[in-house]
Amino acid sequence: MSWMLNAGDRVVVLGCGVSGVAGARLCHAQGAKVWVVDEAREEGRVAEVARGLREMGVEFGHVLPEGGFDLCVVSPGFGVAHAWVRACVARGVKVISELELGARYWRGKVLAITGSKGKSSLVKVCCDALNGGGMRAVPAGNYGTPLSAQVLDAGDAAWAVTEVSSFQLEFVEDFAPDVAVLLNMQVDHLDRHGDEATYRACKLRLFARMGKGSVALLPEGLAEFGEMRKGLEACGARCEDFGDRRAVWCYGDGVVARQGLCHAAVKGSWFDNPVLGLAAAAGVGALAACGLGRAEIEQGFRGYVALRHRMERVAEAEGVRWVDDSMATIFAAVAEALRMKEGAVRLVEGWEDQVAGGGV
Repeated sequence: MSWMLNAGDRVVVLGCGVSGVAGARLCHAQGAKVWVVDEAREEGRVAEVARGLREMGVEFGHVLPEGGFDLCVVSPGFGVAHAWVRACVARGVKVISELELGARYWRGKVLAITGSKGKSSLVKVCCDALNGGGMRAVPAGNYGTPLSAQVLDAGDAAWAVTEVSSFQLEFVEDFAPDVAVLLNMQVDHLDRHGDEATYRACKLRLFARMGKGSVALLPEGLAEFGEMRKGLEACGARCEDFGDRRAVWCYGDGVVARQGLCHAAVKGSWFDNPVLGLAAAAGVGALAACGLGRAEIEQGFRGYVALRHRMERVAEAEGVRWVDDSMATIFAAVAEALRMKEGAVRLVEGWEDQVAGGGV
């Protein structure tokens, strides 16, 4: 760790959502003087959050304070082009994401999962399997509970299974997970990142600081795999791929095999299909890297219950099954969801307040 907060340090936190509040809490707990700023009007939920922050002793406002700061903690909603971020950079203030902050103070190990789709499901099955195997784990990051909050509320856990978004990776500096997974790479968030190359580079920052003894898992056929492997192995890390052909970890016929030998059976689980089987291969590889044995891994997959709005069966009547997959927010995710279903599909797609229906 290159730095830690000192009592009396001045910290500005951008955003009063769950990440911003968690970052403010952690900085305040370290004795820092904290300001939280947000553009949202101070009414409803924002007013309630502002009141709680002020009661804690944290300043709240809607304008970036004048003067110097020792640190700027950025919520995921604030990109590199935001005026407040640019202003902090111009003042020479260190700018990091809330994820980076939480990682500085997390005492356990980190299993980090990124990708364009399927991250939350893999976080849940890995977290469940680790807990079932006697390794206390908590979900963190973009999954719902910021890592900074878990530092304060669950700091004795052995693992933080952390969902990491490209937004959070824009501002990491020394974040170095013990085990890291890039689940997949689809074109996404170009309104934020500008182009596909920037988006891909941002995702790959997850692996930039991994060191000796750590394990990285990347999808079979990833264009950058060879270069990533060389760099990671030079630092003492292990780099393995997963897929359904010749990868180190391969899914096929309800089994995840390591280099051709069965390592865990996932037959009959939610992941036992050609689409989610790749996630199973990544998950089995990650859990093995965390130290779980075959029995514990298989138990985790067998007991997995799908998250809400992810191919969730909501009703069945007169031979018609209704499935809610509203978390499929990019075309690639919709296409993969359709591959999972057998028989005729009637697809209803919607965006904002418009809905279009069509037969597929």
